[in-house]
Amino acid sequence: MGKRTLLQLIPALGAGGAERGALDVAKAAITRGWASVIATSGGHLLPEAEAAGVVVIQGPFGSKNPYQLWANGRHLRSIIATHEPDIIHVRSRAPAWALKFGIGRDPRIVTTYHGTYNAGFGIKRAYNRIMTEGTRVICISAFIMRHVADEHPGSVDRLRLVPRGIRLESFPATSFKPPSVPRLLLPGRLTRWKGQMLFLEALALLRGAKVHVQASIMGDAQGRQEYVDELNGAIDRLGLRPNVQLLPPSVDMASAYQDHDLVVVPSLDPEAFGRVPVEAQLACRPVVAADHGGASETMGGEGSCFLVTPGDAMDLARGLKTAITAMHAPDFDARLQGAKNRVAGLYGLDQMIDKTFAVYDEVLACPRPQ
Repeated sequence: MGKRTLLQLIPALGAGGAERGALDVAKAAITRGWASVIATSGGHLLPEAEAAGVVVIQGPFGSKNPYQLWANGRHLRSIIATHEPDIIHVRSRAPAWALKFGIGRDPRIVTTYHGTYNAGFGIKRAYNRIMTEGTRVICISAFIMRHVADEHPGSVDRLRLVPRGIRLESFPATSFKPPSVPRLLLPGRLTRWKGQMLFLEALALLRGAKVHVQASIMGDAQGRQEYVDELNGAIDRLGLRPNVQLLPPSVDMASAYQDHDLVVVPSLDPEAFGRVPVEAQLACRPVVAADHGGASETMGGEGSCFLVTPGDAMDLARGLKTAITAMHAPDFDARLQGAKNRVAGLYGLDQMIDKTFAVYDEVLACPRPQ
């Protein structure tokens, strides 16, 4: 048997979990003796991919324009003829449609369902269904697996659970010392559904209850200047200017967690997986998160994770106060270590790689049309 080839399709190699996962799998393929190809529009992870020996083919693969989809389909047909992949792993809807236009159904296709895709009406649901047409469909959390089963019941037998994987070596052993004034961190894109405004409302409630904290809202606005202005206006209106800072995104999230005492994830919509609660637990930091989506399954019962009602500022303030009080418990560091050990076992990078290649093995074992 000759060297196997993996082709992955993703709109861009940017900062998101899907992009990081695609690159991790691409690098693991090379380690396992495969040839590894990614078709993408580019992004800041591209140099890392090329340095690892991944063949990167650039094109406008994220475009949803119908004419470009047809053009991308022809381009993908040529790429497939040249590289003859054994597995074609599609990680987004636009390249999935382009692939369908280019080659139609193909038993080599694996898809990853990365989010809920906000399927609110028939046309959108039909557009999303393309992500269930793989020979196997990877779901990044149990929450997403349930969602796909509900939305597309005909796909149930092909669904496989492969949680996202975190690089454990990025989070070395550490200990927790209870602070006199807790430093709170809300990391994530500056967009309304991530819950920054709700967080400010909760901070104002804490201030009224004489609970003193310092808070950082860290993330990329991605051009949403109106929202940034709205956040700054709320900070001033609520009298929080001395206590709250807006920070740019960090390339070293492990250090960002260490610079704070409590991590907050108040997302208004459910996260498909949500790396932040897992990373924070690996960094031995307590977490307060909205009780829906991926957070509901990645937060444990060690006494260092605190789930709150989504969209409820008062309950968020209650959860923050509970977490701050818990920090001073004599066994709190042991609780944090217990959470770290649990998520390391469940969500390390190795489990994601092993489970992904197990899915590939399933697909390779399926009969191919002659």
